[in-house]
Amino acid sequence: MGNKIKFDIDSDWFNVSIKRDTVNAPVNAPVNRLNKLLDLVKSDNKITISKIAKKLDVNEKTIKRDISKLKESGKLKRIGSDKGGHWEVVWEGI
Repeated sequence: MGNKIKFDIDSDWFNVSIKRDTVNAPVNAPVNRLNKLLDLVKSDNKITISKIAKKLDVNEKTIKRDISKLKESGKLKRIGSDKGGHWEVVWEGI
């Protein structure tokens, strides 16, 4: 079907609306990604940020932001150093 374009014109204004048939990413994608991240950490508590990013098909900056959210909310914590430590899932669901 493609995009649908609607023009509304009156004497002083005009408005253009474009409707897409599909949306690229579901609204709940970030929540699903956080749950998947927790699952990955549960299965391998020494997993690296780069491996998580590859498995979830996002960039490392997104994973770092997600980890910060999970840490701030008390759902994930880091035990030990960045190189020698490991992750601990504190709370199972989002």
